[in-house]
Amino acid sequence: MMKLKLSTPKEMISHLKAINHEAVMYDGFDEAVVGIIERCGTGPLALYDREKCIKLLMDKGSTRGDAEDYFCHNVEGTWAGPNTPFITSV
Repeated sequence: MMKLKLSTPKEMISHLKAINHEAVMYDGFDEAVVGIIERCGTGPLALYDREKCIKLLMDKGSTRGDAEDYFCHNVEGTWAGPNTPFITSV
């Protein structure tokens, strides 16, 4: 199996869109994409870093608490079908 070296979120998103045009992407969180991952029965999907997502919301003026609440209820808790992205907490 060939392994690709994709080092930036932009490169990962571009590659993901080319190999799975049905992959769901979260609007406004492109810089938080840290990888491409698969679950059984799906094509490749986006992998987001939770902390980076929270930081992006805070950079737009949200408090940490408001950013976590928004992310939890409006992004992390959303099921958009089998092409829903993964979120990691490291």
